[in-house]
Amino acid sequence: MSVLHRYYHAAFCSALLLCSTNSWGQPLEQQIAQRLQAQHPGTGIAFDVMIRQQPSSLCDDPQLHLSGNNQRLTGNFSIRASCNGKNYFVQVQIQATGAYMVAKKPLEAGKTLRSDDIQLRQGKLEKLPPDLIFKDETVTGNILLHHIAMGEPLAHRALRKPWRIHNGERVNVVASGNGFSIQRQGKAMANAATNDSVHVRMASGKTVAGRVGEDGVVYIGL
Repeated sequence: MSVLHRYYHAAFCSALLLCSTNSWGQPLEQQIAQRLQAQHPGTGIAFDVMIRQQPSSLCDDPQLHLSGNNQRLTGNFSIRASCNGKNYFVQVQIQATGAYMVAKKPLEAGKTLRSDDIQLRQGKLEKLPPDLIFKDETVTGNILLHHIAMGEPLAHRALRKPWRIHNGERVNVVASGNGFSIQRQGKAMANAATNDSVHVRMASGKTVAGRVGEDGVVYIGL
């Protein structure tokens, strides 16, 4: 049976026996969909896989590897399939649906997001930003980098975390290692959010780099 332009619909395939299966009875389309879901845990995305081209010598239970930018959820992909030490490439088209966050009202740049500013929308993900924000992600408290129209999808590129320390601010720097901890003060050389890396100029003139803690302290591991 030709594998070109087969859609993965689990109930349809199992009922009509139209899908090729591996040695465990699992369609190749389902294997790919499961791998995609594993790469996007907790998002609730449903993937629909269509195989456009499959090598005729591909084994029944290949090891699958998704090539390219994993942020992109839909479109044409090349799936690397490994069988007995050999690599093959399966050409697929992927569609996806899921619940993603949109602006509940017009939102201006610089605004701190609140829960009543956003809402979920269920739908197809084609032609939407690749870094969409899904229902399991907390974005309240983040800062908008530009204007968002009502109903526009929210993407990570449009947000930043609030600054925990600011450029030029005096900050505590803690350097710690095996059995010791040293604390000094310095001047932050950039704005930085919690968990960001930041450079600090010490009183000696030396510049050190560390990670910003929730308490605003810059921590350096030695």
